[in-house]
Amino acid sequence: MRYCSSPNSSADDLKKHVMEVFEEATKDCEDEYLTRVFGTIADYNSLNDCVIKLFDAMGGIGISDKAKELSKSVSNLDILSPVAIFNMVIMIYSDARNAKGALKVYHHMIATGVTPVSFTYTILISTLAQDFSDVNFLGYAKKYFLEMLDKGMKPNPTPYINVMDAIAYRETEEKAKVFLEQIKAKGMLKCSSDGTQKKLANKMYNALVEDGNVNEAFEFYNTIQETGTEPLILIHTSVIKTYLEFGKTRGALEAYLAMLAAGVAPNSYTCTVLIKGLSAEPNFLGDAKKFLLEMMDRGKRPNAATFTAVIEGFAKPENKAAEEEGKEFVQVMIDKGFVPNAKAMMDVLKGRPTSVIRSALVLFTLKQ
Repeated sequence: MRYCSSPNSSADDLKKHVMEVFEEATKDCEDEYLTRVFGTIADYNSLNDCVIKLFDAMGGIGISDKAKELSKSVSNLDILSPVAIFNMVIMIYSDARNAKGALKVYHHMIATGVTPVSFTYTILISTLAQDFSDVNFLGYAKKYFLEMLDKGMKPNPTPYINVMDAIAYRETEEKAKVFLEQIKAKGMLKCSSDGTQKKLANKMYNALVEDGNVNEAFEFYNTIQETGTEPLILIHTSVIKTYLEFGKTRGALEAYLAMLAAGVAPNSYTCTVLIKGLSAEPNFLGDAKKFLLEMMDRGKRPNAATFTAVIEGFAKPENKAAEEEGKEFVQVMIDKGFVPNAKAMMDVLKGRPTSVIRSALVLFTLKQ
């Protein structure tokens, strides 16, 4: 069944047509919960309300512009288009973390002659990349990412980060390099270097220099100049930062471990981003402590913001057990050659509650 409508169709005819599109896209749903969800959409008005609600929510994840392109009606009667309906159904599958269903709807969309738009690829790629229940999903995600580029569509960071994160988890560094070369050939890295990734690259380079890690900064810069591509460490760090920005500390930790498993060594900036993010969550303070010590074992120097974040984590509970653990941690740092700098720590702690500053200072100075 290929979907088409006459520009002279009445509003009622167009609404009926749209409902037929929706019913066809959802009739083979194998998920009991989603079958009930789809069953609540019984007429055009409820369908229209659902589309508006879902597309409005896209602004929260930075893809509102792509959602807006779906609001274009099929006539001057302001009736929803078939592509909007298919995208809505794919989104519902995506929200339910059902990549199999989303992929099935996408294939049905293509078979019926409805052309996917940038938003379609954004949602589908992210859904496939984040579902590890089928080993083939990552391959589909990469395929559609490349297809998106072939059509001249510029992906926003969401599918890009999700695909790279999935590759970091499930594939070797060599396979990651192959994919990076493929998207580079299609102009992706050039585009990303003009925006988000370029900003992060500059921030990473400047931070390394400011913290005195000049050799790391030069190594990072030379990699970009020699290869013409963004180093893998930049991409992994981008994934870690994104997780932390969305409050997903566990995801950031797992992304870091996946980076290590893929054979990519962190630089001082990556360690700083991770440790500060982990320190902000009491349940991950032990991990922050571990990675700070590992950072020092690699010969890297934590800056004031990094070591202060961990010390502050021990100071916040304001109890004896945390204080003792904090003292032991500071002593281990000193034994590894760490030189305490109370002034630098106090600069970082400006604006914190007085009790936290006092506790942090006690932990920091008792073992000097």
